[in-house]
Amino acid sequence: MAKKTEVTEKSVDMSQYRRIQRETETKTTTSFIDRIKGLSKRTISIIAVAVVVVIAAIVLLTGKGKSTTAYTSQLSDGKTTICTGDVTITKQGYYEYLLKNYGADEVVNTAYNTVAEKEIDDKDALKKKIKELKKDIKSYMGSLDSYASAMGYDSAKELEEKYIKPQALASLLNDKYLKDNFDTVCSTYKVTFIKQVTFEKESDAVKAIKKATTKKKFDEIFNDSKGTDLGIVTTKTSSLDEKLSDILGDLSKISEDGTYSEVVKLSTDQYAVLYIYNTNKEKHKDDITTSLAANTDIAEEIEAYYLKKYKFSVKDKGIREEIKKNHSSYIN
Repeated sequence: MAKKTEVTEKSVDMSQYRRIQRETETKTTTSFIDRIKGLSKRTISIIAVAVVVVIAAIVLLTGKGKSTTAYTSQLSDGKTTICTGDVTITKQGYYEYLLKNYGADEVVNTAYNTVAEKEIDDKDALKKKIKELKKDIKSYMGSLDSYASAMGYDSAKELEEKYIKPQALASLLNDKYLKDNFDTVCSTYKVTFIKQVTFEKESDAVKAIKKATTKKKFDEIFNDSKGTDLGIVTTKTSSLDEKLSDILGDLSKISEDGTYSEVVKLSTDQYAVLYIYNTNKEKHKDDITTSLAANTDIAEEIEAYYLKKYKFSVKDKGIREEIKKNHSSYIN
């Protein structure tokens, strides 16, 4: 049974944890890094007791043995009234409301932080990433102290430990996965570098293909026709024309830079001439992994991989169902 405790505002800080967006159900998938950025300490500090109780629901294998602890979401003074009037609210009722809205995020993020700390053992890399994130904050906030204050932290040191460090660990873990599984990732997401030139008439596109026999000649057409460099394109590129998406599998398998041999009729009824470049993906590994890591869907898939690797499970039915509702891939 979980330890019973009083609700206290300062007992535990939860600012680094994601919030499952119950208020905005139009978007139910957000990566750890994205969600961590939107929360302040002040926003959720009042639900500190949820940390103590909910963490007990985690079953996580960390290599040191299996730990299973059931919990009961009861406060020692849960019947105490905290609000009266038309509606009477008890501490237990308020606690359960908070648990319902924030508990699932608390469980997932506590587990994922544990995984990240186990997987990332390069202290120098962690220090470097933290330094980069601090620099980014300073660039738009002026100082860490001002940002810490705005986010409800007592000091820049506390901000670093409870807000910046989890971001750094998650970022490094994403990067580790993408680099360790680089070939598989490129194949799965059909990674391709594409430039395109569009024409109103198919005949003009055919002429361009016949002319663009070298990179230099394609570049001339590209510049004259004000072509578009699509950059790194994957199956997760939401802005990609559906007709290009249909042939992305074939494009991603091209092994030499050059002009694609066929005219592609786009959904806009324009005709595209494509140039596939950076086909030696290994040489562009850093650019590719950085691009993939920035994609929310891919970041979520990476999180699911590591949570399953460590046999993440939740015994509490309510929390489990909330996680499955928003992140079904996280639960074994």
